[in-house]
Amino acid sequence: MGVFANLRMRLSSASADETTRLAVAHAVQVADPRMALVGSHERKLAPVVGKALDYCRDLVETIPGPVEINAQTFGSDPLVHAIFATPADIGRMLGSSAELARFCTSAEADGAEAVYALIGMRRREKMVLSPALKGDMIQVDVPRRLLYFADHTLHEPSPELDLTRLRLRDAAFDSLVRSFAARLQAQRAEREDLRSEWEQERALSHFGSEAEIAAHEQRRLELEQRLRESVAAMEPAHVLDALIGWLEAPQSSLRLDEVKVTIDPLGTVVVDGTEAGNAHTLSLPVLVGRDRRRWVVLMTRIPREEARSARHEAEAFKRTLTI
Repeated sequence: MGVFANLRMRLSSASADETTRLAVAHAVQVADPRMALVGSHERKLAPVVGKALDYCRDLVETIPGPVEINAQTFGSDPLVHAIFATPADIGRMLGSSAELARFCTSAEADGAEAVYALIGMRRREKMVLSPALKGDMIQVDVPRRLLYFADHTLHEPSPELDLTRLRLRDAAFDSLVRSFAARLQAQRAEREDLRSEWEQERALSHFGSEAEIAAHEQRRLELEQRLRESVAAMEPAHVLDALIGWLEAPQSSLRLDEVKVTIDPLGTVVVDGTEAGNAHTLSLPVLVGRDRRRWVVLMTRIPREEARSARHEAEAFKRTLTI
C-alpha cells in the first residue's frame, strides 16, 4: 500500500501525460514486471491506460454526495437515518476509522473545517417479529423485513472533495490492475496443477494393462498440449496483450450499480401492496469491485471537530478498558 500511496501523491500533482506514464509504470509493476521487456510496451499501454483512468474518474464522479453525517442529519436525513441504527453509531464509526485517525494527525488536516471521504458499507436484511398496527387492530408477532448496514468504513479522507475524488480515481485504477494480477495468479496456479497432473499421468503410463497404459498416454498428451498453451499465455508479450484487453473493458471488473429500496421510519422494507405510511425510497449506489462483493458507497462530509471528538472518545474508551 505504501508504494501506491507514493504513486497517488505524484499523480495528484502530475500533468495528464505524466499521470498516464506513472499509471502505465504502476500497472506493469503490479501485474507482471516482465512486460517491461516487451518493446514499445509503454506506447501500447498508454492509450488504454488513459481511457481506463477516464473511466475510473467518471465512475467516481457518479458516486452521490457529499452527504453530511452527524447527529443532526441522523434525525433529518432518511438516508443517514437508514445507514446508522443510532446517532451513537456514527461516533463509533468515526472513532474506529484508522484512515480518519491518520488524517486527523497529519499536516494535511491543519486548518481544515471538514473531512471529505468515501463511506462504504454492507447492505443487510433480517426478518424479525414485532407488533404492528393493521387498521384499528394491533397484531403481535408480525413478520417484518428490516434493512440495516454493517461494516462501515471510510476511505481516502482529505480536506477537499475534489482531492478525495482524485484519490479514489487512482484507487479505482489500482483495483482494476490488481484484478488482472489476481487473474494471472490464478492462471499460474492452474498451470502448476496441469504440470502436476501431467507428471502423474507420465508415471502411470508405465504401469497397468496395455489399454490402461494407452489411456494414460493419451491423457498425458492432452495435458501436455494444454500445458504448452498455458506456458505460452504467460509469455510477457501475451500478458501485455491480455492486460490491454482487460483495461479496454474496465466495467467487467469495476462498476457502479443502483439499487432502490423503500423503507418506513422503522427501517422496514416496504413491498408492493404494503401500506407505506411515511416511507422513503432510497437510491443506493452499489460498487462492485474485484472481490465481487457489493459495497454501498457515498461521498460524505464530516465536520473536523466531530471527527476529532469521536477519535478522542475512542482513545479514552480504550484507556478505560486497559485500566
